[in-house]
Amino acid sequence: MSLNAESWILDMGDGTTLGGFFDSLVYVYNEPGVYQICLEISNFAGTCTDSYCVTVDLEPNSTGNLQTQGIQMQLIPNPASISTHVKLAGAMPVKARLLDIYGLPIWQQAQPSAEFDIPLIELPAGMYIVEVETEKGRVVRKLIVD
Repeated sequence: MSLNAESWILDMGDGTTLGGFFDSLVYVYNEPGVYQICLEISNFAGTCTDSYCVTVDLEPNSTGNLQTQGIQMQLIPNPASISTHVKLAGAMPVKARLLDIYGLPIWQQAQPSAEFDIPLIELPAGMYIVEVETEKGRVVRKLIVD
């Protein structure tokens, strides 16, 4: 059915509806919560329609910037292509990770200070998550690799 689809409608479960054609899609929710995401596919005449729904439970921090526990962090530059410089307020040792959009670690390293670089040169373009743990807590930011 989806090979001959003429219409795609994606309901993100938060009042946002997306339509048209897309090879890939990244969507960021503004709030944690439980969302039902539904995709409806139809042929041109609308005589053949199929749908698929999935429920996701997004906890605080699962989308990146919902909770920072008072820790200030900058990613310079963002978007970036070769590397990004991470700068946290205050000097402290940290554990840093770069995650893909599925939450899988791509790079991780303990850092002796609150300023360091993350290499990006071999990564495909897309959205990634920088996660840093300090003695004060955890901070997460979205990073775009172009």
